[in-house]
Amino acid sequence: MSRLADRVRAVLSLLAVALLVGGCGADSDGRPSIDVAAGEAAATVEPTLYCVDGHAQFAADDARTAALEVKPDTTVVIDVPEQVADAGWTIQIWTVNDTAGGAVPLEQIGNVDAGNARSYDGFTTSDAVPDRYFIIVALPEDPGCDAVGSAGIWTVLVSRVA
Repeated sequence: MSRLADRVRAVLSLLAVALLVGGCGADSDGRPSIDVAAGEAAATVEPTLYCVDGHAQFAADDARTAALEVKPDTTVVIDVPEQVADAGWTIQIWTVNDTAGGAVPLEQIGNVDAGNARSYDGFTTSDAVPDRYFIIVALPEDPGCDAVGSAGIWTVLVSRVA
């Protein structure tokens, strides 16, 4: 597993704990959203972690992970704003761990470098083996930010239904 994956796993673990015990809370100023769609299922996703003015800002206490119910073999389209594209971004696929506090990412099983593209549509809902998985859009670590592993993370729980 790559060093970035290990760091993102550490950030996601901390994020899951933070959200379960109250989180850090932050307003959405300066925190861009992304759009994820697969067929008729679509969501605008706020970041679960985003670096603002050099500091990691976590999702608000009442934030919910975006969730999509999707049909098999449907193309997934992810659109990001210019500030995300300019930073370079990756799409990661993670297995799901169901905890008392809800579903959290467990193990990374896929990674695609989207580079500086504003949109990516290079995979389908059936490319991942499990019927439930997380799509995580991640920015690279920023040395000017106190976040470790990534300067931005957007999380979507995908459930494949017949």
